[in-house]
Amino acid sequence: MADCNIASSLTGSGFLLLVVAASGSERLTVHRFLGCSSRSLLAAAEVGCCCLTMHRFVKYILDGLMNILVLAPLVVTYWRGTFHVLDIYLLPDPALRVASHWLSIAVAVVGLLIFGYLQDWMRQRVNATKSPISEIMLKRIYCYFFGLMCVNHWRGVWGLWDIYTGYTLASGLYSFGSGVAILLMTRGFCNTLSPPLIAACDLNDDFFQITTRFQVPRSVTCLYLLDSLFSIVVMGSAVVGVVRGFWYILDNVHEQSIFSYMLSLLAAVLLMIITLFLQKPASIVSAKLEGSGHWWLKIIFEDCYMVLGMMTGINAWRAVWGIWDLYVYPQDRVLSAWIGHVVGQLGLMLMYHASSALVKGISVDGAAPAGQGCFLPSNSLVMFQQEGRRMRNLHERAKEIQRRSIATAAVEEGDDLMGKGVPQMEAIDKDSVVHVKTAPVAPTDCDDYSVSGKLQSNLQRYYGDTLGGQSEKRQSLVGSADEPPPKT
Repeated sequence: MADCNIASSLTGSGFLLLVVAASGSERLTVHRFLGCSSRSLLAAAEVGCCCLTMHRFVKYILDGLMNILVLAPLVVTYWRGTFHVLDIYLLPDPALRVASHWLSIAVAVVGLLIFGYLQDWMRQRVNATKSPISEIMLKRIYCYFFGLMCVNHWRGVWGLWDIYTGYTLASGLYSFGSGVAILLMTRGFCNTLSPPLIAACDLNDDFFQITTRFQVPRSVTCLYLLDSLFSIVVMGSAVVGVVRGFWYILDNVHEQSIFSYMLSLLAAVLLMIITLFLQKPASIVSAKLEGSGHWWLKIIFEDCYMVLGMMTGINAWRAVWGIWDLYVYPQDRVLSAWIGHVVGQLGLMLMYHASSALVKGISVDGAAPAGQGCFLPSNSLVMFQQEGRRMRNLHERAKEIQRRSIATAAVEEGDDLMGKGVPQMEAIDKDSVVHVKTAPVAPTDCDDYSVSGKLQSNLQRYYGDTLGGQSEKRQSLVGSADEPPPKT
């Protein structure tokens, strides 16, 4: 089969176009390739560019539709249901309303501190499990309880704002203004983003990662606790104030009716389209500001761009929340709350996006280099493709290492290599096996995994102690990677 590889460097856009076509019965040589007319090369390049652009565009549209139509409604459904479940069962007496919200804040702060401090321990324990089913179940349990802590925090802060300032337009303006001021001073305005502009896949390596504002290492226990408290109590509560304030501004400008909620949904869709299509231009401007040394202008510009994302998320949440209030068992508050809690959580878990409903840590405005802060993590389909490719390469690499370890052990013990399922090595002596063992494994997309950490834990999980039990024998036979192979 003939392979026609045409590589065209597009200097204007900076992309490398690779067009692969198969035809005929002979392999295309360099002379035949150079003999192609420039018109045919240009036509092939245009076809390939069109195919790649169309493929990316379709995937981009599907990502946006899935986020706005499926993922974001499930997240809002879970939050609304859990919010009302806590209202019903956590000190429901009206006389204890203040105590109920303070209790929510206390439970949330303590729980989030524990989750943050034990994140490394939990990651090691979950990654050490040999069964993928056990890993999935442990992550589901983690998401469920972490989600309860997040909703408790928001419920407590939101409820105290309602108790002490009311539901008026002035209350919304004060809440919004104070929250924005705190986040701008602490460089945390980007934390106001929410689904549908944010998606977190449960297959990511940073599943257990919880960041703090000043990134204090956990080895410095006292400072880390102070950093975590500041991130949760100050910055996290300021985010609640921003969302609540803008939400109440919309409620007081528009009546709480189905027309108002549908208007918010339409605004969310339009703002989402604008925000997503402005990612690339905004990143270019941000990178130029950074390259010219204007750091403060870069931060201000990125914050202005994040305003679009903030309005997108709040409009989407208000629309879905209001529609649930109007149409999903409005006469039975308990049933409506439990339906939202269960349906939202199960839906997110089945989609492997339970992390999208969690508030994990604090991001810093302008911290991402080269304009990367303007790119929003909302590509759910791309996440699945990348993680699936990594896991596939990981399995292939593990099988290759296991095959080589079995071959090495068989040579050392004098076993028949044919009986071990290695048919291509029946006439190879020990020195040849040494050469095979010292040959590097072909690089794959999985190389960004830590070979000594994540990869080794996955190898142990899927292949048991086979690799670990042969490590000493393999080391004694192969020797150090820096040593030359033995002379024959």
